[in-house]
Amino acid sequence: MADGNPLPAVFQEANQVPLKAAKKEMQRAFKKAEAEENRKIKETDEAKEPSPWLRRVGCIPHLAGIDRKEVREYVEPVDEKDEPHLAIMCTAFKWLIQDAQHHAMDITTIEQYVKVWKQLLLFVFRAEEDEREFRPLYVLTEAQQSAMQTVRDKVGAFQEWKGEQDKNAAGEDRDEDEGFNDGDDEGVEGVKGAAEEVDEGFEDKMSKETKWMRQIQREVLRFCITLLDHPLQDNEYQSPIISGLAVLMIKGDKGWHDAEDFTTKYSAVIKLARLMVVQEAYEQRQEQILKQFVSQFTTMAYGGCDPTPMQWIYQTRSYGFKIRYTTPAAGKIQWI
Repeated sequence: MADGNPLPAVFQEANQVPLKAAKKEMQRAFKKAEAEENRKIKETDEAKEPSPWLRRVGCIPHLAGIDRKEVREYVEPVDEKDEPHLAIMCTAFKWLIQDAQHHAMDITTIEQYVKVWKQLLLFVFRAEEDEREFRPLYVLTEAQQSAMQTVRDKVGAFQEWKGEQDKNAAGEDRDEDEGFNDGDDEGVEGVKGAAEEVDEGFEDKMSKETKWMRQIQREVLRFCITLLDHPLQDNEYQSPIISGLAVLMIKGDKGWHDAEDFTTKYSAVIKLARLMVVQEAYEQRQEQILKQFVSQFTTMAYGGCDPTPMQWIYQTRSYGFKIRYTTPAAGKIQWI
């Protein structure tokens, strides 16, 4: 007031109400901003980074500024209802490995390895559907883009065919129900004959469906080979495989997997890559291609050419093994 006298208490309280509400709103906004900031992966000074393993792997700089929770969704298991096209692709990949491995490994190991590769495939397909600013900055080669589009086209064509088959089958079921006659021996014979035709039709449909899945399986194999055939130059994280492995390195809200438990994922990539390379060469029936693929994609040496993701994975796994086998186990006391 003009005379300097304080405001009456009732006016002071009325004046403080919006101030208190504003403070609470600000506190909520700060907490929300802090939570979002904590979810984002921060790039740290490598000299201050306490873990040689994380420095070697290099996933922190690659994923800097990306929402940890959102990027993890790229590698979550597929829901057949929400993403039927990706579910079909994953099934085709599983068939591919089952055909290629010929009981070379036990079923539990195969399932664990297949899970890792499916996560990498889901990562690439889902990330490609997202805005570039929200995903890791890998770079697809022209061959990878072409192979990926072929997989999409083949899966889409299969879905259209399957939809037509299901529609036709529903129409046939209605026709059979309308024409059914249960008071006549001839009707019974007719039903038997119709049942045999249905069985034959079902087998024929399954045979065609299997052929479709084999075609998709073939295109998925080709796409995987293009992922392995990715020249690494100044930035290994331009490879979709290595970028996907960085996402798999994320552990919980703030942590990262250590060498002891992550080297198994590198082994999964290596072992199934070997199977797929041999399968690709086998299908092409060319021994020279087999020798070239084995040298290029499944060994640490690369004969003067640009290194591929496999060489990086081999070397990083070796580094992880060194840590794994030289780190003393935590002491435990057991009372007997």
